[in-house]
Amino acid sequence: MIPVALMLVACAPAPEPRQPVQFTVGLHDISLMGPEGWDHLDHGLEHRFQQGLNIISVTDIGPITRAGYLRELDHALELFRMERLEDAKAHLGNLHLRSTLFSPREWDEISDAWYVALDGGLTKPASTNEVELAYHALVQEIELQKGSSMAELVERIMPSLYNGAHREVAEQTPVVIDGRQGVRLETWDRLSHDHRSSFLLIFNNDNLLVLRMELGAYGEMKPTFDRLVESLILHPDQG
Repeated sequence: MIPVALMLVACAPAPEPRQPVQFTVGLHDISLMGPEGWDHLDHGLEHRFQQGLNIISVTDIGPITRAGYLRELDHALELFRMERLEDAKAHLGNLHLRSTLFSPREWDEISDAWYVALDGGLTKPASTNEVELAYHALVQEIELQKGSSMAELVERIMPSLYNGAHREVAEQTPVVIDGRQGVRLETWDRLSHDHRSSFLLIFNNDNLLVLRMELGAYGEMKPTFDRLVESLILHPDQG
């Protein structure tokens, strides 16, 4: 006679296979296979996968193309016209316009217009017409900019991702995920070549999607980070 316990085990249904988690971060609708045993935290423009002190983030950094910046300037101007001055200033302040699109010389030529638009009359006297003219000047200069190469964009955006740390790119590999161009980066301390970290940068909807190791031991986190990247799916824009 077959023991009842064995019969129950034999008849038990197979466990459901793990399913990818789908979420929206900024302008990116994505899915990936969340690491087993890690917490998934939703912070809007940033999602985090965390296990103890190990943290991997998924972030919409914002626009990095002319079209993206023109879109966000238009939105900030709309906020200004609605007299939501603090919101307009915060929206502009989150843009990486200076580091990703303009050379130092070019920035010097438009910095006055930038600061008038950024302040929007909040702390320095400026008429509505002066602020709108400042926005118009920024739009004109952005429209004149040529597109940057992948290497130029990486060089310009990475310092802001390091949070001031003295790091450099050790390895750089172009990738294509669901038709979107991107790059895998391995970085390390500029002097010691220790403290390695991994990044994935994907250019999608004129914005930059970044997966990166935030905290934790590189050797422990690297396999998990690689699996996240391998499972990443970028879903079509529904807008």
